[in-house]
Amino acid sequence: MPPHPVAAQQQSETALNEQAQAEPAVKELPEAVTENVAEPVPESTTYAPASSEPLVDEAVVVESSQEVIAPEAASAEAEQALTLPDTTADVKKPQPFTMVETDFDVLVNHSPERVGTAKIRYAKSNDQRYELTWSVSLTGLISLVYPDLLQTSQGKVTEAGLLPDYYLYKFGAREEKSYQASFNWVDKEVALQSTKGTKKVPIADNVKAGHIQDFLSFMYQFMFAPPLEDMQMYLTNGRKLSLYDYGFEGEELLELKFGTINTYHIQHAKADSEDKTELWLAMDYQYVPVKIRKTEKDGTVIEQIATRLKFETIENETPLP
Repeated sequence: MPPHPVAAQQQSETALNEQAQAEPAVKELPEAVTENVAEPVPESTTYAPASSEPLVDEAVVVESSQEVIAPEAASAEAEQALTLPDTTADVKKPQPFTMVETDFDVLVNHSPERVGTAKIRYAKSNDQRYELTWSVSLTGLISLVYPDLLQTSQGKVTEAGLLPDYYLYKFGAREEKSYQASFNWVDKEVALQSTKGTKKVPIADNVKAGHIQDFLSFMYQFMFAPPLEDMQMYLTNGRKLSLYDYGFEGEELLELKFGTINTYHIQHAKADSEDKTELWLAMDYQYVPVKIRKTEKDGTVIEQIATRLKFETIENETPLP
């Protein structure tokens, strides 16, 4: 059975502290730059290769310096075991991020050559609303088959997590590849709109809050409801609203440009579809996705692998409604 994430982290920190006594050199984040900002001051951290130039132009504002500490490698036996980790421990949940911005390299069919870039940005405003934007841009010949992709999600932040109001999927410039979903939580229905018209789908009374998401908000709902607690969710891509099951594939260490990240690997798919989406969720960073793999019906595999992660938190903000 894989070690509990919190216990594994405590063991890792103990081992690293012992090592630090013998080896004084410690890998640290690039020095932060502090500017005067309006209260409250957010805690903002950017992870990037120590040897690279800064990946953002704006100053990075922090309340204290932090270190990136890589978790210990899991044993071969632990990697093979697919027993669900224990997530019931009485551990204080951190404040969800108020902003997360992740840059990705895009790869196709497991080739190491980058064919494009992607960016996902989540931001929560002071009035407890959120906005998510996911843009993917490919280059070269493959861009003729896969034009630019834009997805947006907007809605409210509640105790149950994200409550989307509006979702947009726009694939290239063609109108027939643009889909929208509008959520009416008062009348309990979702309006799906495309060039073929608008279709309204009712929301069943027994569906719990937080259990209906769009394809984008789904990936960031884990900041509020950690994975493995409930393995079913209703999702919409703007064309349909369907019940999806997702499965736990195991715990994996990813060697990314900004460090070694311990992740939960999950996948979700519909029973009647050959499409499959896999997510690698960063266990130490509130389960935000750091790797995304989409397998198309024709077998094409498109991967997005994080190259930069920046986030902000505000500890003493207005409580959620």
